[in-house]
Amino acid sequence: MPIFPLHIWLPEAHVESPTAGSVILASLLLKLGYYGCLRFCLQCFPQAVIFYKPIISVFCMVGCIYGALLSLSQNDAKKIIAYSSVSHMSLCILGLFSCNFFGIVGSFLMAIGHSFVSSSLFFLVGCLYDRYHTRSLDYFSGLGNYFPILSFFFFLSVISNFGFPISLNFVSELFIFIGVGSWNFYVLLFLLFYSVLSVSYNLVIYVKIFHGTLKSFLVRTYVVDLQKREVRVLFPLMFYNIFLCFFVGKFITVITPIFILISSNA
Repeated sequence: MPIFPLHIWLPEAHVESPTAGSVILASLLLKLGYYGCLRFCLQCFPQAVIFYKPIISVFCMVGCIYGALLSLSQNDAKKIIAYSSVSHMSLCILGLFSCNFFGIVGSFLMAIGHSFVSSSLFFLVGCLYDRYHTRSLDYFSGLGNYFPILSFFFFLSVISNFGFPISLNFVSELFIFIGVGSWNFYVLLFLLFYSVLSVSYNLVIYVKIFHGTLKSFLVRTYVVDLQKREVRVLFPLMFYNIFLCFFVGKFITVITPIFILISSNA
């Protein structure tokens, strides 16, 4: 789990990985640590979870803010998404260690939503890298008119990444805020500040790439919008992210008995 201060490996792993490696790392491998905490820590060691909950919560809160601030300061698009994963995984563990039903369910939904959204963002950055062989935000500007399909999917991904109401991340963050707020109101105020930072770095990366004045050398290079094979990869990710948001009640009904048992043990 890339929570503070054990998060330094994640941005380097994403930057050095190809697009497929970043997608697999964001969607599957990061969730193994979360599954270990959910499956073993809360059920096998409930008293230890209660004892260490304040310490873990402090690390998670620092990780949320620290990851968001680092995302704002980066110029590499992949590093921005990687540090946003640090923030989201910290928020995931914070909800899990709130030790109540809403927090645990919210963290589980965020783990699923993050798999969809983060994978789509890394794939979209990989599509830009295939065309221009760079991920620097200083290189891009005004691509919205030339890449309408890419701009559309990128916009859906960034608003889902900061928890816009059409995404599963919105429901998961709402549940986590309710769960954490019922445990400690001051931690909830801290998370509201994190939400503002989350909106900031997600909109910054979108505006820098797709808005503004088109640079002359971009026109002379490879200008081809998303192809059918790339849309076939992105469409299921965005579809299930939005579909689960609108039908999350039925999904929660299925998993409720399990999480009632886990929260009662914790």
